[in-house]
Amino acid sequence: MLIMQGCMDALNIATEVWLGYWLFDMPSCRRYKKRWVRILEYMLCIGWPAFIIGFNRFVGARFSNTQTVIVIFCFFISLALFSTRPLMCCLAWAGIYYATVSLMEVPGLVLSGWLTGRPYIECIHQSIIYDYIYLSVLSLLLMAAAKRWGALLRPRIRHMIHRKNAGLWFVIAVAEWWIITYFLMLGFTRSGRDVFIYSMVTAFFVLFLLIFLAAFVIYRQKELNHIRQKQEDARREQAYERIKQDYLQKSRELHDMKHQLQPVELYLCEQAPDKALCYVREMLGNLNESQERLHQWTGHPLFDSILNQKADQARELGINVFIQTALLHTGLPDRDLSVLLGNLLENAVEAAAQCPGEKRMDVYLEQKGNMLMLRVKNTLAHPPVESHGRFETTKPDKSSHGWGLESVRAVAQKYGGQLKLWYDAHIFEAKVILLEESEGEHGKGNQDA
Repeated sequence: MLIMQGCMDALNIATEVWLGYWLFDMPSCRRYKKRWVRILEYMLCIGWPAFIIGFNRFVGARFSNTQTVIVIFCFFISLALFSTRPLMCCLAWAGIYYATVSLMEVPGLVLSGWLTGRPYIECIHQSIIYDYIYLSVLSLLLMAAAKRWGALLRPRIRHMIHRKNAGLWFVIAVAEWWIITYFLMLGFTRSGRDVFIYSMVTAFFVLFLLIFLAAFVIYRQKELNHIRQKQEDARREQAYERIKQDYLQKSRELHDMKHQLQPVELYLCEQAPDKALCYVREMLGNLNESQERLHQWTGHPLFDSILNQKADQARELGINVFIQTALLHTGLPDRDLSVLLGNLLENAVEAAAQCPGEKRMDVYLEQKGNMLMLRVKNTLAHPPVESHGRFETTKPDKSSHGWGLESVRAVAQKYGGQLKLWYDAHIFEAKVILLEESEGEHGKGNQDA
């Protein structure tokens, strides 16, 4: 019996501490990369809480509010040491996770008290088989849920608990701790049917509210990210529209150059070469400036405007720029083009600017029939962090940034194309393939329907 109880305890403790570490998604925010440091990370993030819980149960306390607070503090210190996440996020996760797990363990005590007919506070200091069975079943259910939905939960948790709302989650953890304390005070009453029903309903109701709140926060965060992305796309489209208008204005000025040469003829006829020379020098200066700003790469006003703007920005940051394009004949909306090219070049410039060695950005554009291929390659300071098929942003506010490549992928899929990403230690390359007829066929299908 003792061996079986020990195995059940080991299963419950291992499940509890491992899920707390795994759901926090440490690999995506690990501070240190060396292998020996990773061993120390496992010892403190997993072994330390496991030792505290196991020792507490060994000395005879199946459940302890003080133990919960100590485990939360130790887990928080471990996350703060080995994670790059903000301190408040580490504290919020440590509190909300272990407080929720402790609340989930309360029904086992209530069930044990009801089945033995004693106040369930007494079950804390006794080895009752019903509590062992409940904790084992709970551990197996949690492991099954983690295997089934863990890959979806981890990025959701990462975006759900961020710097701006970490304080709120910690307040919820404190509220859970207060509810657990209330249950323990109620446990001095002899467990009858009324106490059992009241305690179980209350515990599951609180858990339901917590799950509902988490689902609402996830939904709201996703909605806010979508709104931010739409606003960012609209802002970028307006900015590129202004660049396009400036491009067209300068093109008209170049076209009207013949009219600007008439004063030169007039000055020469009036035997005023000095005036003619000053006028020509001024005109050539403006012409050179316009040509530098308005290099025609593809013949497409918006595409060339974005290329010129980002190329100028890159050169100001000391980045070597190489552009190889062809004439572009496309009917893609300006909005989609600005989202596509703007995001790719913006990411490339930001990444290359941080490179301590060679700073370089290469842009290739090729069109074959209805297929458009755009390739942007840049140097890197360090390899990007990839988590669940998505690259993590290096900007502090991760909930508001890091969506550029997702927007590019959405545009590519809209036109039946795809986004391919490749990188190594020093180079990152994004390749987009678009098929214009996909959009037309899609529209035709909608019209026929």
